Amino acid sequence: MISSSFCILFLTVAALIASDSASVTRVSAKDRNADCIQPYVKNPRYWQYQGEPVMLLGGSKTDHLFLLDDLKAHLDEIQVVGANYVRNTMSQREGKDLKPYQLLPTGEFDLDQWNVEYWQRFESMLTWTAEREAPSKS
Repeated sequence: MISSSFCILFLTVAALIASDSASVTRVSAKDRNADCIQPYVKNPRYWQYQGEPVMLLGGSKTDHLFLLDDLKAHLDEIQVVGANYVRNTMSQREGKDLKPYQLLPTGEFDLDQWNVEYWQRFESMLTWTAEREAPSKS
């Protein structure tokens, strides 16, 4: 049998949760993505960034550019020629032998441990593209 004091406590907690959740602002996926690169709302054959039409110009010497040793200089080079966009893939078909998971001495990957250097490079790429106001798409 449930005691009356437990029922009162339960109802009080439920009321607090309900009143608190009523004041929480819900943000839709559409609102969260309003500043992202997306098809232009007035003409889906074009792109928009932060609500304005934009021509995306970019290029790089590799698909997985966050693994480049000279990434910062490469981003500067891209910006100097007028590029405003980079594309990055997480696949690795050539180049640096750096994978997302920790490589063990046995040659196997430990899928419970991240490779810190890999993810630090990825974070640096995001930071450096943001500093150049170049939207990146990974």
